[in-house]
Amino acid sequence: RQMCIRDRVLTARLRRMEAQGIVRREVLPTSPPTVEYSLTDLGRELQPAIDAIVAVGNRLKTRER
Repeated sequence: RQMCIRDRVLTARLRRMEAQGIVRREVLPTSPPTVEYSLTDLGRELQPAIDAIVAVGNRLKTRER
């Protein structure tokens, strides 16, 4: 089962992570404007924790089948 996130919720979460210094937001000069997000050094420090959560989630999915 795939989950979706509404644009408004995604935008609010990305803005919060930007304010916390986890992601960097860059507006590109395209038409229409494009926004790219990237991890800051602080955000990259979270990668091992994120990888661990994903690994557990994948194991749980496998067990449910």
